[in-house]
Amino acid sequence: MGVKRKKMYELLTNNKGFTLIEMAIVLIIIGIIIGAVVKGKDIIKSAEQKRLYTKFVQSWQLAYNTYYDRTGWILGDVDDADNGTPPATRDGHCASATCTNLVLQLKAVGLDVPVQGSTGSECVRTYTDSSLSLLR
Repeated sequence: MGVKRKKMYELLTNNKGFTLIEMAIVLIIIGIIIGAVVKGKDIIKSAEQKRLYTKFVQSWQLAYNTYYDRTGWILGDVDDADNGTPPATRDGHCASATCTNLVLQLKAVGLDVPVQGSTGSECVRTYTDSSLSLLR
């Protein structure tokens, strides 16, 4: 029986597994990698939003301000293509402004319509960020 007991002792004392410290180090490295991936996605999303703002929103902001400087009227305030010539009224409310109306008003005073995005129309830009959230 002494031989069996000796083999059993060798099996119990000759462990070839990972220590708790090694497991902790591996978990820390995995956590760092996951954190870097999440941060990278945030940076990409922020860049997509900034690109949308600079290409679409700022161009419409510039068109609006230029239209106002040239005419003294708010873009979209009239519901006709003649840019507010009588009998149209300008009341400061843009409740009936349509994309076609805005484009015609800009063209009537010699302004270019802001560049159309790859999705959407001249006035609507459909934006899908990296997490596939749809924004309009």
